[in-house]
Amino acid sequence: MAEETFLRTAIDEVLPNLPEVSKDVLEETLQSIGVETYDDFQFIVEDDLLSALRPVQARKALATWKLRCQSPETSKSSADDTAQTSASLQSLSPQSSSSASSNSNQTLEIDWAVNFVIPWEKFPEELMQSLERGKRPSPRLRREMVRIVISEMMQKSSSIGKRGTTEVAKKMVAKYPKSLQGVIEGDVIGPGYHSLVKQLQNRLENVKRSTTPKIRKRKHRSDDSDTDEIPPEQKAAVQDTYGCINWNLKFLPFGETPESQEDKKEKLKKLSQMKDPNPEEVKQLMEKTFYTQRKDVNQGKDIKDLLKEWPFWFQELGMAVHFKKTHWKGAERNFHTKLGT
Repeated sequence: MAEETFLRTAIDEVLPNLPEVSKDVLEETLQSIGVETYDDFQFIVEDDLLSALRPVQARKALATWKLRCQSPETSKSSADDTAQTSASLQSLSPQSSSSASSNSNQTLEIDWAVNFVIPWEKFPEELMQSLERGKRPSPRLRREMVRIVISEMMQKSSSIGKRGTTEVAKKMVAKYPKSLQGVIEGDVIGPGYHSLVKQLQNRLENVKRSTTPKIRKRKHRSDDSDTDEIPPEQKAAVQDTYGCINWNLKFLPFGETPESQEDKKEKLKKLSQMKDPNPEEVKQLMEKTFYTQRKDVNQGKDIKDLLKEWPFWFQELGMAVHFKKTHWKGAERNFHTKLGT
């Protein structure tokens, strides 16, 4: 764990119950205005802290810090801090080439992060509905969003730092501020994206740290076996799992209405009467009307009615589209693998 800075210590002393996210914001604010020693606290004014704290919190912190600045021990400590800082800068000067390399890496990180495209299309439909309507997603959906974003980020770069996650979080909050800004009791905390940055960072660290193997299953091995070698039929096999997970949709696709769904259904009926309908057009219409298809099935409509309303359902193309929509990716491959085909 990184050593706690004197700024964080100063914050903990005066506002111990402040949420960690707010402490992060306050620490960055103090750094940005140039606070380097305890003596610097006497030059801060209330307005300097209002982007991170509420007025009463800011006044309380200032009063305590300025009182401490009057202590002789603190003055001595700050002088020592200044001397140490100067010595550190001198010791770093011979390593200018290393510093330049570090700056270059940071620039590269910013470059890919700026060009990174948020994978909105991969988010669950329920999440996108919340974002588009300006509602705050549930903790479960927010965690899923973070997982998807980090997965995409790791495909773009093998060395992601806080600068990268900050750039990505800024983009996301800028597009959907009402849904994603960091808010405490109705007030936006700092610039609004620090809480999302923290979530992205935590997820990134968890993924990098994770060494959990795939679920495996073994056949029982008898106790009287006289060899350490395991026959091929007893070797561990990766356990495949698959199933219908997208069968009960809660929302229409974004931009769709019951009327537009009905129009597409009628178009599918007409295409089914053609000798050679366009497969791509059929596929797109089947995908876009998936919500209504599932609604009809879940309401328990008779198979004859379904055949009449959704004729492509009973043809290879329509069946394939519906199967892929109801099952997670890779299910069809796993199914055929199980059959040995």
